[in-house]
Amino acid sequence: MIAALLSDLAEVRRYYAALPGPPSSFGIALDSARTGVLGDGCSAHYREPGRELRRAPPRPLSERRLWSLADRPGHGLRVYLVASVEVLDLAAERVAPLALGTGRAVRSVDVSLRERVGWVLSPAEHDRWERALRAGDSRPARAAMLERGTAALAAAAAEWTSP
Repeated sequence: MIAALLSDLAEVRRYYAALPGPPSSFGIALDSARTGVLGDGCSAHYREPGRELRRAPPRPLSERRLWSLADRPGHGLRVYLVASVEVLDLAAERVAPLALGTGRAVRSVDVSLRERVGWVLSPAEHDRWERALRAGDSRPARAAMLERGTAALAAAAAEWTSP
């Protein structure tokens, strides 16, 4: 169930990455000066082939499903998985290392996606878990993060697959 959720959310990420961004105002001015076309491209045609406005790809069903479940408890986690820069690859369950500490004392710790989710959803435990991760024996903290993250992902996946 969790793998299906992550696969669908990876599709949503790819969709959002493919959306055309707004052109800069300076870019529009340069295009207008170079091509002689004023406006947004809807009322006129560019004189050069290939200069048409980019169109958004069709919305995948998974993106519609994401927002249709906005009133459910797992929605925040699903949006985090789609939008967070900390989540590098949903298909491979790769996340950025967890940065512990501040200033010169920052230490990076490699964590799994499920551990990262547990960390994000348990801010009250950060101090205790950080001390354990910085100390020699981080197994109890990692186990707690993994347990919390796996439970949250399972609940979000259950909502995702329920009618």
